[in-house]
Amino acid sequence: MDCTLKIENIFWHEVGHYFAQQLNKKYYGKFGCQGIRITKVDENGIIRYTGGATPVTPPNHDPKSLEIKHPASSIGSLVYGCIFQSCFLRTPFAACFAEERFGVNGFHDYNGVWATANIFFLSKTEKDELDTLITQQFEIVCSNLSQAKIFDIDISAFFTTNKTNNWIPVEELDEIFSTIIDQHGPIYKNFVDKIAALFESKKQFIPKSAEN
Repeated sequence: MDCTLKIENIFWHEVGHYFAQQLNKKYYGKFGCQGIRITKVDENGIIRYTGGATPVTPPNHDPKSLEIKHPASSIGSLVYGCIFQSCFLRTPFAACFAEERFGVNGFHDYNGVWATANIFFLSKTEKDELDTLITQQFEIVCSNLSQAKIFDIDISAFFTTNKTNNWIPVEELDEIFSTIIDQHGPIYKNFVDKIAALFESKKQFIPKSAEN
């Protein structure tokens, strides 16, 4: 879950996750995205927005399982929220993707990426390579999205009512973004495949309590 003062910021953050989830379905056998949820929260008179891109639950999914079957695509999905948000805002990637502190929206994603690296026992060198790949992808995606003029798309129709809870189903998102997703696919796949090379022959640690 991510939080921001501006509804547009959270929208583009969740669109980033949605892009990755749909491309993980296309390339890596994942199940795609159900839609985007954006919720308005009043914190003592300060309006904030939280959001989430809801993945499709696989058949026979065990919610207690901690196994990550394809860590590279999971990392791709985690980082794409902050990538899209930072490209939209034209702010440094680290302003979103960082450890928890005031104003940081993507600390859950940040923690998820490095927790994944740890449970697969990536070395410091491999973690540095992963960090470099993520930083490079941020620059590549910003250039690609700018050329596609994605942020010129009018998204106001999604927020025409002042609702506390906004649910945008995947069908409505696909109607707007499917062409750009297809164009962006090879860029995303190249990124995830490079990450996958770091996890090659790695075995993750699963606590015994999770195996029982």
